[in-house]
Amino acid sequence: MFKSFKAKILGSIAISVALSVAVAVTAAKINIERDGITTTGDIASGMLNQLDKSREYVAETISFEQLAKEVQDKYPNGDIPKSEKNDLLQKVPIIAAFNIGKAGEKQGNYKLRAISATPRNPENYPQTDFEKEVLEKFAANPNHEDIKRHDEKNRTMVVYRPVRVEKSQGCLVCHGNPINSPWGDGKDILGRQMENMKSGDLKGAYVIESDLGPMMSNASGVVMNIAIWGIVIMILSFTASVFMTKGPIKVISVITEQLKSVGSNLTGNAGTLNKVSGSVQDNNNAMSSMLHETSSASEEIRSMIVKSTESSKEASLM
Repeated sequence: MFKSFKAKILGSIAISVALSVAVAVTAAKINIERDGITTTGDIASGMLNQLDKSREYVAETISFEQLAKEVQDKYPNGDIPKSEKNDLLQKVPIIAAFNIGKAGEKQGNYKLRAISATPRNPENYPQTDFEKEVLEKFAANPNHEDIKRHDEKNRTMVVYRPVRVEKSQGCLVCHGNPINSPWGDGKDILGRQMENMKSGDLKGAYVIESDLGPMMSNASGVVMNIAIWGIVIMILSFTASVFMTKGPIKVISVITEQLKSVGSNLTGNAGTLNKVSGSVQDNNNAMSSMLHETSSASEEIRSMIVKSTESSKEASLM
């Protein structure tokens, strides 16, 4: 009885502590991963902010409109060497900022690309229906903020930032009204068709895909440490419980045994009382029978006395 009761108490304690550790570890894993994903998205938005600042800085430092005019004057017939075109292209503010972002991919553990519904580079078309929807949302709302998406399948955090045409940054030199073509044929300084866009129009979007693998690995390491410490605490708690409950369990066991003994005595006394009650009942029945027989004898004696008295009366009369 003692061992069984003790085992139940200690078993309950062990289960409670184990469940507490399991819940704590699970909650820690969920919170760490959630916070890590959120932080990764915030970092990506921060990097995009830096690209925007870089774009502004290049536009303020170098007037692309002036550079285009110089190239036009140098090659009035439009026959610009490929190397010169490439050099001019790298000085476009949005291109310069994009290249700065690409240079930090390896160190920042991310991939930077651009998407557009009307790209000049065929590689920049939206890759999924979701990306098409992103561009539609950006086009419909000029004040739309970044769109963030956790891609669980590829374990990435993807952040989209709208890229709009800005006159102050020389964008209309290439994307503006075809009437302003430096060659008079509707093409820009680099020989591409001008799109008649206006300042503020959506041209496309930056896309930053951050790999969550390293963060997840770090989170797993932290969770593992929490689990190990949880197991250690569980063992210590269980050991302490064994010693702390040892005395009370013995007391409870003694009380239980005494109650059991009292119960047995009460059961025995109840049996004795039943026997005594049966004997008393038998005695009562015997006494009732004797009283009945005594009453009958008394009646017979009384009858004999009456008859004797009557006989005496008759004799005296005679």
